[in-house]
Amino acid sequence: MNIRLVAELEAKGKMTDAGRAVFAARPNPESNGYTHTKREGALSRAFLARFRKNKIAWAFFERQPPGYRKSAAWWVMSAKRDATQERRLVKLMESCLAGKRLMA
Repeated sequence: MNIRLVAELEAKGKMTDAGRAVFAARPNPESNGYTHTKREGALSRAFLARFRKNKIAWAFFERQPPGYRKSAAWWVMSAKRDATQERRLVKLMESCLAGKRLMA
């Protein structure tokens, strides 16, 4: 929940004590809660080393905008299971080798 919304609700008299308590207890007060701020990541050292060995795929990946690279890395690393991370890395490398982005 964002600070402006809370202020607006307070001004209209629509903020309850329960709402104030939830807002005060949020885990990261600096975060505005938008999804895009949570979808940034970096590949692990091992994955990064493997990716860099494939010169053509790595060159394509490096030419992409930083936002795409962060999102793609987050997509790979956000998988909970190692096997899923592995599959996602392979898929990302294959798409880069073909000169295509995974996501638009």
